[in-house]
Amino acid sequence: MKKFLMGCLFGAISTLGNSQAHKPLVKPSEGLASWYGKREQGRKTSSGERFDRFGLTCASRTLPFNTWIKVRNKTNNRTVIVKVTDRGPQLKSRIVDLSERAADLIGCKSVGVCPVEISLVDTPVMM
Repeated sequence: MKKFLMGCLFGAISTLGNSQAHKPLVKPSEGLASWYGKREQGRKTSSGERFDRFGLTCASRTLPFNTWIKVRNKTNNRTVIVKVTDRGPQLKSRIVDLSERAADLIGCKSVGVCPVEISLVDTPVMM
């Protein structure tokens, strides 16, 4: 049953269509994460939600909105589960922008940028 649900989720992600191609996150991806917070507080995100720097959200260039991902800081192995609500990061060298709270929870806030591994969460998480 779990494999069937994962297959449906990956299928749904890969068939979503808009001007930006979405890539299913079948295996973990690695790269750099940064964060955003106070300056963006309350602004509308690309998904239409209001940004909350204390929420567990992130920005991704490729993953569909409302996708849940696990972000692991490769420096200290701390993890956080976040929902994609925005587009970004602006810099191509980074794979995800975390909300201020999410960055703080994995120890990325104080350093600004950290190496991470992201993977798809197969079960939605209630915030």
